[in-house]
Amino acid sequence: MSLESRCLDAFDRGDHEEAVRLLPLVEGPTGISLSGHTSLLHLSSRNGWLDVTKDLITQYRCDPHERGEGGRTCLHYAARHDHVDVLKYLIFERHCDPMATDTMGQTPLHTAAAFSRSVKYLLSTGKCHSSAKDNRGKTPLQLAQEEQQRGGTDTLPIFKNFNDIKISHPVDSYVNILLVGNPGTGKSTLSHVINETAIGPVVLGSFRNVGGVVPYTAGIIPYKLQHRTLGNIILHDFAGHSKYYSSNSAVIENLLQGSGGVFLIVVNILEKEAVKQLHQWLTVSVM
Repeated sequence: MSLESRCLDAFDRGDHEEAVRLLPLVEGPTGISLSGHTSLLHLSSRNGWLDVTKDLITQYRCDPHERGEGGRTCLHYAARHDHVDVLKYLIFERHCDPMATDTMGQTPLHTAAAFSRSVKYLLSTGKCHSSAKDNRGKTPLQLAQEEQQRGGTDTLPIFKNFNDIKISHPVDSYVNILLVGNPGTGKSTLSHVINETAIGPVVLGSFRNVGGVVPYTAGIIPYKLQHRTLGNIILHDFAGHSKYYSSNSAVIENLLQGSGGVFLIVVNILEKEAVKQLHQWLTVSVM
């Protein structure tokens, strides 16, 4: 048996000690997989090996977004085996999409429906929807009900608790996000990235090499988005030229009457007057 095969076998069997010993010895761990689909990173996520998962991503450059057998992501593997620490790391440090679906149309929450810890964590992120339907029309909540009827783990109280929270904070409500900044600081590029990652295959934190963006030079452009990372938002892209400052202040005041908002102030930290720009926009924002 080759060194690569022995390493793969250790991962597949869940032999942590042997896997850690062999991993530095193999060449190209990114190319080792079961039947060409389930990679070492998938197996590490399945096994709940947070240390090995981190090493595979940071040291060996394995892709945390790669798909395994059946189109499953690392989140699917971790959720199915109730490894919350791995879920936390993948979602918040590696920006993996908790609403990614496999070839059956199932999200990680679908696969976690019978595991209390994973269900509670995934719902607590605010990024997972218990009403999302798979290819059979089944929701995670329905799968949890079926599990309860079979006498398995009862996760229904967890779903109910988070559903009650959503009822008090309706999912169709939108948050104003006000994007402001001086010309040339990359504000239009950030607006483009937020729009492009709303529902596309690339998640917000992993968007790279943005080009061809035409800066917006007049007025305000509102975008109403159901963003898979940011939630339900209305993104207001404000032109950065100084002649619009007074009108911007008036619009901001009207937008925020009776509701809150989030300001994204974009400045070029390489410029000498970056702090001055930031102070200037903070002044506009609170006028």
